[in-house]
Amino acid sequence: MKNVILVTMDEVRHDHLSCYGYERIKTPNIDYFAENGVLFETAVSTTSFTPVSHATILTGGYPNKHCLRDPFSGIAVKMISEIFQEKGYATAGFVGVNLLGKANGFDKGFQYFDEPKHEEVWKRTDFPGDDRGELLWGNWWVPRMLEWLKAQADKPFFIWAHYFDVHQAAENILLELGKIQEGIMTEFGYYDPKIEYMDKAFFGPLIETLEGLDIVENTTTLITSDHGNNFGEHEVPPFPHLDLVYPQHSTLYDCDLLVPMIIRDRDLPKKIVLPGMVRTVDIVPTLLELVNFESEVKFDGVSLLPFIRAGKAKGLINYAEELYDKRGPGDFQAVRDDRYKFIIDHRNTRREEFYDLRSDPDEQKNLISDLTDRQKKLIEEWRALCKEYKIQKESDFTMDDQIKAKVEERLRMQGYIE
Repeated sequence: MKNVILVTMDEVRHDHLSCYGYERIKTPNIDYFAENGVLFETAVSTTSFTPVSHATILTGGYPNKHCLRDPFSGIAVKMISEIFQEKGYATAGFVGVNLLGKANGFDKGFQYFDEPKHEEVWKRTDFPGDDRGELLWGNWWVPRMLEWLKAQADKPFFIWAHYFDVHQAAENILLELGKIQEGIMTEFGYYDPKIEYMDKAFFGPLIETLEGLDIVENTTTLITSDHGNNFGEHEVPPFPHLDLVYPQHSTLYDCDLLVPMIIRDRDLPKKIVLPGMVRTVDIVPTLLELVNFESEVKFDGVSLLPFIRAGKAKGLINYAEELYDKRGPGDFQAVRDDRYKFIIDHRNTRREEFYDLRSDPDEQKNLISDLTDRQKKLIEEWRALCKEYKIQKESDFTMDDQIKAKVEERLRMQGYIE
């Protein structure tokens, strides 16, 4: 049986990786997976908020189904880790921030689950919010993950690895530790140096370990991100409490929703760039088909293997939302296909936006007042879809008040809420 590694990079835009054509930095280790696998040209997330996005990535379901729509809710459906555990796999999860921790159910199905602990708090007097509490984040788990992998190499395993240190504010500790150079490519919180460092510090050792164990060909690896990043393409309010506007991820425009997606698998072609839109909700059914597993779960996503065989993805519709209205500028839903994007702003008297992504990929010209009959009909269908997806299935998940208070404090410290 194949091993499976799912890597989620936090806050990484696809257009800042060299395998996607970026020239300012090189990401040779991520490029290795693209050169030996399939790179999806247009991959879209279901939200710009980390925990909601990851719940979709790990379940193959939209938020109305998995029920994690804000930081105080939990995953109410079966995760891919539980499916692999049921099939006899060794399972381990390694996450770089507590927003993806046990408190929200992200540990389900993992025999070993590693999230930042209190003794691993970034301790900095100049970090925003240090005087208000603790912020648990960081990637101390990397060597522990490699050791776990080596110990499990003689049996099939599933790993979820979440890398956090490209995120806004991680530059503080990376500068202090000398991992990135002060004054070099400083834009947007040293965004490019942080990506370059991630490629070297995480993906390099991962490849070296897989090759050293001689299990590269027997290991399926999927690399993606939870969301993109707004570098000023669309105006948003500054973070509460922080003297910072960009980078920020709080909209449903493509700058915040487009993500990298790369799959390397021995049964897939190599060095393929697949055109057409795919979705992060498609990750679970795709991985399950690659390992020939069936599941009784009814996914919102679909396997991408037929599109790979056909040489193009087409006909998919992506739903996205940001309904946690305490965070950022809105209470939004969006629907997108290969050509059009529709956004409803529920906080602003149901303001609507409609973009032709073919002629206006930067989403600057709102066509909502100048629609063709065909576009009007499409919007009616997408409005109905948004209405349907806003209704949540019942969930018996509850969060302890003490934990809820800690989560709220961490969100304030990161500048997400007032």
